[in-house]
Amino acid sequence: MYHFQALRILWFIAISFAICIPSYAVQFTSSEFLDWQKDNRDFYLDTTVGTAVAIAGQNDKPHAQCLEKWYFTDKDKATSDILEAMQANGNYHPRLIILAMLQKNCGTFKYRK
Repeated sequence: MYHFQALRILWFIAISFAICIPSYAVQFTSSEFLDWQKDNRDFYLDTTVGTAVAIAGQNDKPHAQCLEKWYFTDKDKATSDILEAMQANGNYHPRLIILAMLQKNCGTFKYRK
């Protein structure tokens, strides 16, 4: 069941990136991201965290469960925490801030097989 859910998330992310999300140069910053409409920010956060959960799910199930629980159980709080970090670090790419918040709450993505 968990494997199917991860594949479904990856499929959704692939389609979303192919159709909906424009390409951005390296200069894309969290400050620019914060200017986006709420729905667009939420979609970006959901797909980025969903990708992290899918990657973790293929490598370390407890880590994936922690990520999923932290973000999706109380999305309003997690989103607020991420946006606060982006406000404080506006010159960094939004995905860097998201990854830092995921690692702060659930540990690193260093996997060994």
